[in-house]
Amino acid sequence: EGAAKVADRLHGAFSQGFRVRGHEVFVSLSIGTAMCADGDSTPDDLLREADTAMYRAKGLGPSRTETFSPDMRTEARVRLQTDTDLRHALGRNEFELWYQPIVSLESGRVDTVEALLRWRHPTRGFISTQQFIATAETTGLIVPMGYWVLERACADLRRWEVVDPRSSEVFVGVNLSAKQLVVPDLVARVEEIVGQGGVRPGRIEFELTESSVMVDPELAQRQLEALKRT
Repeated sequence: EGAAKVADRLHGAFSQGFRVRGHEVFVSLSIGTAMCADGDSTPDDLLREADTAMYRAKGLGPSRTETFSPDMRTEARVRLQTDTDLRHALGRNEFELWYQPIVSLESGRVDTVEALLRWRHPTRGFISTQQFIATAETTGLIVPMGYWVLERACADLRRWEVVDPRSSEVFVGVNLSAKQLVVPDLVARVEEIVGQGGVRPGRIEFELTESSVMVDPELAQRQLEALKRT
């Protein structure tokens, strides 16, 4: 109870805002607490557990307090193992590309398909994108993964054309992350992949969020304009 009261006081103090060089600044806190329940915990143990709880608080949103529990340690180990496995997944061909069709209500035909990345882990089965995309973003693995998605999408578009020539009018939507958008050679790599895939560039639609553009708005604008010209 004492730790919870201290955390509440901290949240209350920071909710008031601060004056910095004439500007009002608000800061949110993510607080992790740990309890010495059995008397065997060392200071290092408590700091490590509080740190784990703090990252849980950060993941759940701003201005939160979380208290360490043993299940958090298990989750941390799973995240670490997921990070390690993810680094090998691309080389081991564990990724799959699934497609979500977008159907025109006017014609009844599939106009566009959205490329969805799936990870089939050799022992854990399918792993939710919520469990590995954030890790891929943090580690930078999202960049080579994104190129792999584009390569596979182009190959599938060509394969569909052979099966049914009418599919030559189908577009494919590929997600573009914030990390990819700021890579200097993005446009050159896209041109190379699409060119080698033998796909008309206009059939590729990049989908991105507003937040990814705001990481570096000026660079994002230049990259998007360059992609549009390809």
